[in-house]
Amino acid sequence: MPGIGSRRKRHRVGRGSSAFGQGSLRSLRDGIAARAMGLGFGAVGVTSVDPLPEWDHEVRRRVREGVVPQDQRHRHLCNLRADPREIMPEAASVVVLARPYVPFASPFPRGVAGYSAYYRAYPEGRVAAQELAAELERIGIRAVAQPRLPNKALAVRAGLGSYGRNSLIHCPKFGSFVSIHAILTDAPLEPDAPAEICDCGKCDACVRACPTGAIRPGGAVDLARCVRAYMNSGRTVPVELREAYGTSILGCDACQRCCPRNAGAMKRTSVPPEEDHEVFSLAGILGDDPGERKRRLARMAVVLGRNYSRENRILADAAIAAGNTTDPGLLEPLGRALQHPHEPVRAHAAWAIGRIGGRAGVRLLEKARATETSELVVDEIEDALEKARMNA
Repeated sequence: MPGIGSRRKRHRVGRGSSAFGQGSLRSLRDGIAARAMGLGFGAVGVTSVDPLPEWDHEVRRRVREGVVPQDQRHRHLCNLRADPREIMPEAASVVVLARPYVPFASPFPRGVAGYSAYYRAYPEGRVAAQELAAELERIGIRAVAQPRLPNKALAVRAGLGSYGRNSLIHCPKFGSFVSIHAILTDAPLEPDAPAEICDCGKCDACVRACPTGAIRPGGAVDLARCVRAYMNSGRTVPVELREAYGTSILGCDACQRCCPRNAGAMKRTSVPPEEDHEVFSLAGILGDDPGERKRRLARMAVVLGRNYSRENRILADAAIAAGNTTDPGLLEPLGRALQHPHEPVRAHAAWAIGRIGGRAGVRLLEKARATETSELVVDEIEDALEKARMNA
């Protein structure tokens, strides 16, 4: 079979398989798109491997202006690369993939910690992108799935969608309920025309819907005020942001649920699998003994991935969610969380007990105050005691 690219013999396709077409870059591209659709992706675009200086400049500007807090500088400036060739020197194009998913209805059942459907969908998309990359490798094309590149910037340049004011990508067909994935390849595929950077026009629905005012009118998200930026971080969450958590421990979605482009998706909301109700039980998360907690977190990792299922992070957010239920039945497990070695868990548990109040809450807080050594947690306990006594 003749090769389809003039650069290297690696670009010979179809050895033992015709899944990616025969003999030309056009047929290769069409084959990639068809296979991607078969793996569950809803849209496929291609862009060049030119650097992304605008993305790099914008991130650095936001760091300087404080929109990206200092403690998140490393994540935004060091984890991703603006130049694809830093990852693959021989790279010739980037295949960008959008995988739609159905959002969950909100709120979750009472007593169940909420999480965005995105965190179930993204790992599935990651595995599918890796499978597609492996198939390309098998026909002699170098392919790296999930390269450390800014996927949203690539999606715009590949014509898949535009930024909303909430800094998320919305695709014409699916809205913003998509996960974005990329495959870096040495096949010189023809790039697509880029999309508009932002096509929201005068719409500011997400700006108005954000419960903490984190979305600036011009479009940048102030991560110091974004609920999602704190979720699963293990950090102590500012008191003024805690009520905005609701009963969720991972994902907010407020800015997506109100978006006109998501009106269709919001008519097709789903519910989490029934088995998740027990796994994500707030009483269980906060009240487990160490052995039970280890098993619960392992089950969570099947849903959310290991990185999102770390004990300190899950418990810190679960304590806030429990406080927002105002359910006295959660006082006992919150009392156990008051003894946890991680400082933010204890701080959040104290706040939650104060929010629920009652005589039982006062007793838990007074007992914890007698032994607490952290100045931060002591302050939280004293504030919580004042509130709990008012409701006793």
